[in-house]
Amino acid sequence: MNAILLKIQKNSFLSLLPLILLFSLALAFLGRSIIILIFNPPASKALAVPVKVNTTETNRSFKPVNEYESMVEGDLIRGKIITEEEKNDKNAEEKKQVASLNEEGEAGADDMYVNGCVAGSYSFARVAIKVKGETEAEEFALGDNVFGYLVKGIFQHYVVLDRGGVALRVDVGQTVGDARKKYLEDHKDAVSANESMESSEFVKRLISRQDIIKNLQDQTEIYKDAQFGPNLVNGKMDGYQLFRVGKKNLFYSFGARSGDLVKRVNGMPLNDTGKMFEIYNSIKTAPKIVIDLERKGKIITYEFTVRE
Repeated sequence: MNAILLKIQKNSFLSLLPLILLFSLALAFLGRSIIILIFNPPASKALAVPVKVNTTETNRSFKPVNEYESMVEGDLIRGKIITEEEKNDKNAEEKKQVASLNEEGEAGADDMYVNGCVAGSYSFARVAIKVKGETEAEEFALGDNVFGYLVKGIFQHYVVLDRGGVALRVDVGQTVGDARKKYLEDHKDAVSANESMESSEFVKRLISRQDIIKNLQDQTEIYKDAQFGPNLVNGKMDGYQLFRVGKKNLFYSFGARSGDLVKRVNGMPLNDTGKMFEIYNSIKTAPKIVIDLERKGKIITYEFTVRE
């Protein structure tokens, strides 16, 4: 230890060198700060650039009032009564869709057999369909085309196939041909009901899909301030009776009133609880919702076009 102290005393310059370097850096930093303070103006003065104000008046073009009518009518539902010509065009389109489904599709389409479904997200939802002549079933995803049918929806116990604008439900363990025949039989009843009940009023309205999903997720909004149940005629269900519909209820905003009898939804008569569950699931993704209800002996049809 003494040897080290003696060596430091002999080399005093080397022992002071770190202090000299530290002091030099401090002086350099102080000098730099002084130079910046002297030669650089304050930031407020540097940014104080005179702004040229245009005092001349600009000519403004005002839009006509009718361009804003669609906005002031309402956010949730905007409606109008459509003409008889539009109604006839709609009926003709429905008949055309049913006629396309009534025709025979591609060879082997009716023999397709649904083995099973894996419901869920678009990325992994699959349906297993066994084609006639094949030994094993093949998996198909949403959007795939199978013998002229588009896979539109995959659920836990059934799949929805689209052809010609008609959504066909095929249950697990069922062939496409059997499902098509069942649909045509059910739709035949709906067509006869359409012919027997002519709408005295046809109302076309617009509704957002976000509002539909929000209201359907909250079950309390459906039953809030309302009383309704199935309407039975000779022991058979013939629609859904709305005994009381308050102004705060969801159906009131859709146009329903106390005493109305809902007969059909999207052309399907409400004569089976199973159909009602199917309709409840389909309206979440349907591009259009058509409701036929009876009010004081008159048929009123509401058509809701869903905006994304």
